[in-house]
Amino acid sequence: MDWRFISLRLINKDKDYPTHFPPGYEFGHTAGLRMLRVAARIRHELGRDALDPVVTAYGESYFDKPRGSGMRDRLSTPDHLVEVLTAAGIDLDFASAADDT
Repeated sequence: MDWRFISLRLINKDKDYPTHFPPGYEFGHTAGLRMLRVAARIRHELGRDALDPVVTAYGESYFDKPRGSGMRDRLSTPDHLVEVLTAAGIDLDFASAADDT
């Protein structure tokens, strides 16, 4: 599968989050951008096929957790990215790309 990256944080960069979105959306959109930065570096350095286990691990780390588990507050934090990359079998150094600009 070929992944096209779309960042809601970048799409909404000119919006005032407190005015236009419910509480928590800015964090969620920024968390998504952080993961996309990691994914972009992985794709660039390891190729597209390396993304399949990363996308699976990221999705499972969030969607397989019960509501209210606190996972939403951990999305794309350094600890969460290490967990995702470990589950995907990807070098943990890629987690540093989350803060690239």
